[in-house]
Amino acid sequence: MTVLCFDLDGTLCDLWMGERIAKFTLLDEIAKYTDETRDMVSRTYDVTWAVVKYHYMEMVNDGLSEHKIRSLHMGMVFEEYWIDEDPDRFATLHGETTMKNMEIYPDAEQVITKLAEKYLLCMITNGATDNQQNKIKRLPFRDMFKETIISQELGHHKPSKVIFDTMAERMNTAPSEMVYIGNDYQKDIIGAKNSGWKTVWIDRKDEERDRSVPDWTIKELSELLEIF
Repeated sequence: MTVLCFDLDGTLCDLWMGERIAKFTLLDEIAKYTDETRDMVSRTYDVTWAVVKYHYMEMVNDGLSEHKIRSLHMGMVFEEYWIDEDPDRFATLHGETTMKNMEIYPDAEQVITKLAEKYLLCMITNGATDNQQNKIKRLPFRDMFKETIISQELGHHKPSKVIFDTMAERMNTAPSEMVYIGNDYQKDIIGAKNSGWKTVWIDRKDEERDRSVPDWTIKELSELLEIF
């Protein structure tokens, strides 16, 4: 195996806290324009986001930016409460707050630095180009990746075989010599295995899955140094 390829979200970095802080920041702003209770607005926020999230990759593949998708979401919330404000301003606030509070896993830099001494590294990540690039820019070890594919740029997203085959071609490496490392069982592990890659599943949540599918299962990035 000569190439190690990484997922981004939930593997190298985490936006859970950033998203949570951004949501509450937006609720504070929205509360200025309605007499409805905060709990009710929060439920509306969650319900409308669930609808948007269901169609998220569809919209990404149609070329919508993360900012535009968030703006559409805010527009849905505003429509419920007859709020006449610019949803773009709220989308900007969401993006800035989320990125400000992005967490890079504490062992990520050391692991990536060590592995880069022995292997070629690359990255495949699903999402809108603007949003994923903003995250990658915040990684202190970003220059160690020889190639990066963001799904919107390719028009295909994990678990599509196309995205894995494209990376193998760019790295000029046979799939059997490629290892994909990610936290999403279906998109990362199943997608890569169906493309002929080896896989490392980062199971941070003790999910009930068929553990015979990934070649290795770990809980922390630091365990990669024991494997490779």
